Parts: sequence; C-alpha cells; structure tokens
Amino acid sequence: MRFYWFIGGDAGAWRIVKTQRIMGDPLPAAAGLQIISGTAPPAEASGAAWVVRGITSNERYSTRLEKGQLAAKQEGLGRPEATRAALIPLRKNAAWWGLTQDERRSIFEARSRHIEIGLRYLPAVARRLHHCRDLGENEPFDFITWFEYAPSHEPAFNALLAELRASEEWKYVEREMDIRLVRVSPKDLLRRRCRSASTSLHHSQGLRHLFHFKFSHSLASDINRLSISKHFFRLKNPLSEISLKRASNQNNEYQ
Repeated sequence: MRFYWFIGGDAGAWRIVKTQRIMGDPLPAAAGLQIISGTAPPAEASGAAWVVRGITSNERYSTRLEKGQLAAKQEGLGRPEATRAALIPLRKNAAWWGLTQDERRSIFEARSRHIEIGLRYLPAVARRLHHCRDLGENEPFDFITWFEYAPSHEPAFNALLAELRASEEWKYVEREMDIRLVRVSPKDLLRRRCRSASTSLHHSQGLRHLFHFKFSHSLASDINRLSISKHFFRLKNPLSEISLKRASNQNNEYQ
C-alpha cells in the first residue's frame, strides 16, 4: 500500500493540456501536475490550485482468475513511449455505497463488464488505481485512476472511457473529472528548474542589496546626526572650542 498526492499547480513533470468536467463540481484550473509519494503532506501542496490523494490497495471486485489475467497483460507505468496521460478522479453516490459487496460486484463485472472491457485495451494503456475513501468519507473523490499511453493509443483510450461511461456502473457516479496531460521532457524540466533557481537567487540578491542599502543609509544618517550634534555642542559651548584649540596648540609645541 502506497500513499500518493496529485498536486495541480503552475508546473510539474506533467503539463495539463485539457481539463473536462464530466459531472459534478469542477476542479480549479491548473497548468501542471506533480505526483508525490509519501504520507506526509508535501511542501508543494501549499498554494496549489487543487490537491487530491489516494492509496494503492488490494483489488476489491476482481476474482483470482481476473487478477491473474490483468497481471499477465498489463504494462507498468513510466514507459518511455507513454508520453500522454489521464487523471480520472470520480466519486460514486450514496446508493452505490448502500449496496452490499456482492451487489456491487454484480454491477461492476457481471452487468457492466468493467474488467473485461479493460483487458481489451491492455497493454496499450497502463493504469494505477488509488482508493480515496479509505482515507475518510470526507475526501472529495472515492477513486483516482492514473492512465499512461503513447500518443498513437489515445483513440483507443477514448474508446475505453466511452465504453465504461455507457455501462450500468456509471449510473452511480455523481462526480467525475477528465484531466489530460503531456509529459514534460527532461530538457524542459531541467530548464524550468534552472529558471526557478535563478529567480530565487535574484530574489536573495535583491534582499541582500536592500539590506546593504538600508544599512548604509542608516549609517550615513547616524554620522550626519553625530556631525550636527558636534556642531551644535560647539555653538552652545564656545569656551570648549577655545579650550580644544589651546590643547591642540600646546600638544604641537611639545612635539
């Protein structure tokens, strides 16, 4: 079991090219996506447009035979040619969760053929399912599915979604987003990180220059005030000025 954070913001390893609300409330607009593994809230989540999270877990509705068929046919994530992706978060309604496990299984596979449909599009489309409801019923979604595929397989992926959405199971879906992405090339990702580091460096240099200016200005002001005070003291005490001159002349005589 692993914990994953999906963070929509200004940038990330994946560039968001399309965000579509299928049903329910939409997510705010974002330009990029970061996927971070770990239970602790990542720093990148601060100030993000949106954050959704989920955990990988055991298969809930598949038989041992179906699980073996999926494992034998599906490919892993991160294939070099799979430069396209889709993030599909969805939530099912109270009627779905009011059903028993065997009733949900009957709708999921016996009548909607969810696994059978998915098997037809393997290994072209790779996927990873995340459970959100395990983290609490107040999570905005129940499931998050991450898909990766090559650009040439996008029509097949669209056909997969169309079949699933036409099934009986989807009558129980009350919120769904369809977010399409393109992987940012290593060169562009490095360039973006260098630009970000350069911006941070210029910011720190600007602060240092500002501090130097303020310090210099403060020092100059102090010196100026000291000179004015010394002059004022001499005006107020003319005898002290004469005494200082005499002491200076006597000192010169002894040298």
